[in-house]
Amino acid sequence: MESLSPNIFVSDITATVEFYKILGFTVAMSVPEDGNNLVWTI
Repeated sequence: MESLSPNIFVSDITATVEFYKILGFTVAMSVPEDGNNLVWTI
């Protein structure tokens, strides 16, 4: 199956994750997995 998945670069990943949680999204995976000092998330 082919799909398109955009990568969005942000200056503050933790604040961005918190914003998307307000909208109802959840974190499926992150690096590091414990959620501290995030460098990548989906």
